Amino acid sequence: MRYFNRPTRRQGFTLIELMIVIAIIGVLAAIAVPNFKAARERANTRACYANQKTVAGAIEMYNLDKNTKRTVLESSLWTSLKSGGYLQSIPQDPGQGSGSSSQYQWTSNGNGIKCSSHGYIQN
Repeated sequence: MRYFNRPTRRQGFTLIELMIVIAIIGVLAAIAVPNFKAARERANTRACYANQKTVAGAIEMYNLDKNTKRTVLESSLWTSLKSGGYLQSIPQDPGQGSGSSSQYQWTSNGNGIKCSSHGYIQN
């Protein structure tokens, strides 16, 4: 009696199995990416509001110490706030990056800080 050598099956994944796994990963990525983008925008908005509160507090302390009523955020005031110890550093808009402190301005009625990217808070 003769025994024939059967071809042994190779170990590994078939093309169909790999395509199914890649399709599943693609669907999960399509679901997750928009959620990450929205979460990042919410975090930037909250950080911007925190910066606005910090700047408003620093200006209020500056006005009380100097007995003034500053209502314009110009570069000399930023420098005075930092050098006077009211701010550790000049805050930047989290969504815009460095050099974006000009995003922060007094509101037109003068009772709050406004960020041109994220809105304003009341002082």
